[in-house]
Amino acid sequence: MAFFRGPHIVTEGLVNAWDLASNRSYTSGTTIYDLTNNNNLTVNGSPTYSDGQNGDGYGFMTFTDNQTTKYLQISNYSFPTTAVSIEIWCRTSSESQTQALISYAISSDNNENLMFYAGNSSQKMNLFGPVGATSTSKALTEDAWTQVVYTRLSSNGSTKLYYNSQQVFSTTLGSGTNFTSGGTLNFGQEQDSVGGNFDPNQCWVGDYSIIRIYDKVLTAGEVQQNFNANRARFEI
Repeated sequence: MAFFRGPHIVTEGLVNAWDLASNRSYTSGTTIYDLTNNNNLTVNGSPTYSDGQNGDGYGFMTFTDNQTTKYLQISNYSFPTTAVSIEIWCRTSSESQTQALISYAISSDNNENLMFYAGNSSQKMNLFGPVGATSTSKALTEDAWTQVVYTRLSSNGSTKLYYNSQQVFSTTLGSGTNFTSGGTLNFGQEQDSVGGNFDPNQCWVGDYSIIRIYDKVLTAGEVQQNFNANRARFEI
C-alpha cells in the first residue's frame, strides 16, 4: 500500500488528506479517515473499491453514472474561509458527460464551492462560488489519471486551475468575499440543497484516489512538488 504523503508532498497548510491507497485512511466500510485531522468522509452507496493489490499500483473508488446514491460526504465541515487549495487525483471514465467533481453547499448557497465538469459542452470545467461562476474550455482526458488543483485567495478573488501541475486557467472571482464554513462537503454528487437533492445526470463518473485540502494557496512550485511526489504512482 502507498503512503498518503508520498515523497515530500507539501504539508504546510494541509488541513485534510484522504488517500485510498493508505490503509490508515481506508481499507473497507463506510469511513475514509482523514490523515491530518478528524474530518472523516462517510462513504454512501457502496462505490467499488480497488485496494491497489491487483497490479494497478494505487487504491481508488469508482463511481458510476445515472445514480444519486454513491458519494463521499462530511457535514458541518470547516471549509477554509480566506484561502483554499483543493487537490484531487481523479480519472473520468466519460469525458463527454456532465459531472460534479466537488460540491460544497451552505444553507444560503448550494454552490458555495463547486467544480462542475460539463463534458458535453465547450465550457468543460466550471468553477462556482462563493460569488459568481466562471467556465473554462479545459477538458479532462478520458480514462487518464489527472491531478486537478483549484486555488483561490478570498482577498483579491484570484482563482487558478491546474491539471497535472500545469496552470491551465486563471481569473478573478468574488474579490473580497470569504467562503462560509460549516456547510456540507460532497465528492461524487452535485448538491442542489445542503446534503442532498442530487441529479442522476450530474454525478461523478469515474474514480477518486487522493483528495487534499489546504488552508493556503499553493504556489505553482508547490503544485509541481505534489505532482512529482505522486506521478509515478499513477504512471504519469
